[in-house]
Amino acid sequence: MREKLGDVYANEAEFMVIFLSEKYPEKDWPSFEFDVGKAARRMSIEEIAKIMIEKLEAEPSNTVLNEGNASVIFN
Repeated sequence: MREKLGDVYANEAEFMVIFLSEKYPEKDWPSFEFDVGKAARRMSIEEIAKIMIEKLEAEPSNTVLNEGNASVIFN
């Protein structure tokens, strides 16, 4: 599963947004996601921030919010 999701995160996903919590560094899976995300970053922090602001300010056509986590999907 790590190999497949590592490939998805690094090569197929357009964006990967990580939300940190106090326990984030202690968990195995979030550490894996963070390492893959760092290695795959192809934009500057400024470029990423600009895109995120544009996405958040846009009227989303499809938004999914899950209780208990921070999953949001904009189409």
